[in-house]
Amino acid sequence: MIIILLALTALGLVVVWGLGYLMRSDYFRIRDVLVAEGIKDNFSYLKGRNIFSIDLNKESQYISNLYPVYKKIQLIRLLPDRIYINFAKRQALAYVRLYRDFCVDKDLMLFDPVDNIGRENLPIIVGLETKIHGPKSGRKYVIKELALAVALIRQINNNKALKNYNFKIIDVRKPDIVLLILENGPEIRMSQSNTESRVNLLATLFIQSKGALNNIKYIDLRFKDPVIKLKDAK
Repeated sequence: MIIILLALTALGLVVVWGLGYLMRSDYFRIRDVLVAEGIKDNFSYLKGRNIFSIDLNKESQYISNLYPVYKKIQLIRLLPDRIYINFAKRQALAYVRLYRDFCVDKDLMLFDPVDNIGRENLPIIVGLETKIHGPKSGRKYVIKELALAVALIRQINNNKALKNYNFKIIDVRKPDIVLLILENGPEIRMSQSNTESRVNLLATLFIQSKGALNNIKYIDLRFKDPVIKLKDAK
């Protein structure tokens, strides 16, 4: 029994010494920080620190606050002396027009636009000026109207019959109606409830009216039966 205790004590001392060596050794001091292409910061503040002394989760959160345009940031140790920082971009679903344009993703996070985001293909959500005050990049806004618009855009993007149409504006200004402005097509009006079923109905109407959408002024889906107004109708 005494021998076992002595052996365990010796093992513990070896472990403590080993950990101390890892934490003190210059061999494990960070010399390089590798980042993805396009990231301007070289994160030099990490250099010179012991690679095992860094709390990877804490540093990831810190860098995420600096770069809210990225959904996830992961730090990876590359022994003995390098750190790799991986950036996963947020997927912008639309722009939100406030005092300036912000991007918004499926998590309702606002973030600054980036140059290569394909601005011309993203719808613009309008009507939130009185709902979001002092908007800041990197902040999540759980606003009913914003959540509605984002959910509606996702439903359209997931619908095979609608996903290739260019919806330019999603207007949630009024409390009882959503307006969808289609490029080179009719205005779509729908209530703010049961949007998924109304999107499916809209898809059916688009399939049936293919080739004739330019002749339609608006489609109103707020009622039991859709109302279609032609441009030349009195």
